[in-house]
Formats: sequence, structure tokens, C-alpha cells
Amino acid sequence: MHTSTTMKTPEFDYSSNGAPITFDDVLPDFRTNDRVGILTHTPGGSFAAAPLLLAAIGRFYELLIATGEDFYAYPDFYVFHVDRLRGHHGKIDVWPQHKEVVVDADPESILEAINDRGITRLLLEAAPPAGATLLRETVTAAESRLRDVFTFVSGDQAAGGLHITASSAAQAFIIDAIEVSRGVIDDATAERCIGAASAPQRLQRITTTEAVRVICGLGEASPALGFSADYISRHGLDETVMAQHRLKIGGSP
Repeated sequence: MHTSTTMKTPEFDYSSNGAPITFDDVLPDFRTNDRVGILTHTPGGSFAAAPLLLAAIGRFYELLIATGEDFYAYPDFYVFHVDRLRGHHGKIDVWPQHKEVVVDADPESILEAINDRGITRLLLEAAPPAGATLLRETVTAAESRLRDVFTFVSGDQAAGGLHITASSAAQAFIIDAIEVSRGVIDDATAERCIGAASAPQRLQRITTTEAVRVICGLGEASPALGFSADYISRHGLDETVMAQHRLKIGGSP
């Protein structure tokens, strides 16, 4: 499951609005303690973000190798699957299995899961932005920690924005991940994803505020905001208390 000997960050192609750029232009000041997360809500959708994920994995190992010290490490990179498993990513170093996080289709639960894993760079499968009421603390934590956020759409090759093409070594890992995902994704989706593995993948940089709006479009927000009835009762979380913790996002009622 280890890509460190074959993944070379400079072997990927990066461009912005047609002009060549570098990995450092995409994820500036990247460090080994950065945590990359892909948030996906369609079968196989995550593979459109795999080139940037693998480029970041390459940089992670390049930084470790540069220290000259022995190491045994995997990056703390995660895939968040909304509602149900959307693919398998062990072949692209999302390892071990607990880093494949299945989360309820509830904006508060999704954002809490991202915060709880300390994600600093988020790759977000696009969805129509929406409004919801979330915990103020959850939104504030995301805004303070996320350094870069990008949206992506599976199969999107439109002009403009950021494009990343996986290296030949990375393409092989992506195809391996797609193959082991058969059964979770249907054969037609698998073939489409395999066909796209060598193509430039388009991402769009957005703000954290915009990302929260997209996450709000991924499901119905629970009025309980992650609190159980027992917790609410024991802590006296009546409407007077909770009003100060609720934050209306966008068009939330």
C-alpha cells in the first residue's frame, strides 16, 4: 500500500487557467503534519481528486526522505463518504481502513467529522450550495483550521480553474483503487473513472465559507445538531441555552 518509492511530486502536471504552475502554488507551505481530506457523495466521485491527493502523498514522503532519518509512516489523509461507502482508497495510501470515514448525510455531522480529523486541506466534491443551521463552534473550528479548499466534479474538463494531471505512476495507483472498488461502484462507473485517470482533473479553489454552503447541500441538517436527547436533558440544553450556539448559514430558515 506504500507509494513512497514511486510517487514524485514534480512528475505531475499542474496548471492554472492554462498557465503552468507547481505543487507549491497549489498547496503552499505543505508540511508532513498537514491533513488532506476528500469529501465525496457519489460512487467513484473521489477519484477525480486522486491526482492532487497523490501529489500531496508524494510531497509527504519527499519531506520525510529529506530529513535523512529512518521512518515508517503513512500520511494522515482521509476520505469522507457521505451516507455510504463510495469507493476504496487503500491503493492510494488512504490507510489503514479507519481513514475511510462514512458519515451521515447531515451537514453538522459531516463538518464535525472533518474537524475531528484535523483536516487542513479539503477536496470537496461539488454540490449545489444551500443553507442550514449548524453549531457556531463547528463552523468556527473549520474556518480556523482549513488552509485550502477545492471543489471538484468527476469528469469535469472545462477550461479555467486549476488542472492536475497524475504522473504515470500515480495513474497506475488510481486504476488499482478503482478496480478494487468494483461492487461498490458499478462497472460502467469504474470504466469511466479508469478512462479519466490519465486526463487532467479540474479543481476550483473556494473559501471555507463557500465550502460550508456546499456541505449544507449534502443533506438535511438535524435539529439536534449532534446532541443526544440524554445529553440535552442532563446538561439542561433548553432553547435559551442553544440559541447562542446556533448559526444560520445561507438561506437557512
